[in-house]
Amino acid sequence: MNITYDQGTDVLTVRFHDAPVCDRHEDKPSIHLGYDAAGQLVLLTIAQASRQTTIPHGVDYVMTMSRGGTTHQATYQHHSTTHTQTHSSTTVFQSGPAPGEPR
Repeated sequence: MNITYDQGTDVLTVRFHDAPVCDRHEDKPSIHLGYDAAGQLVLLTIAQASRQTTIPHGVDYVMTMSRGGTTHQATYQHHSTTHTQTHSSTTVFQSGPAPGEPR
């Protein structure tokens, strides 16, 4: 997955995979969806992205991955107005049945 924000054009693009976009739809004004030949979502584009958020000059990014029964979470923050960056990676929880569910 690739996420790109172009500050010059104020466009946020999320590309889910590299397949060519064969069909495009405007979901709502400023939100465009691109699909491959099989009908799978390939691309999400948001125009005027800074107007869609409460933090137009910053990014808070959280990615959660599960591997080998352990879930890890990585957090990244960048705010251009304060010029601060933080990054952390922590184990959030061990996967398994929810409390009260049989094992």
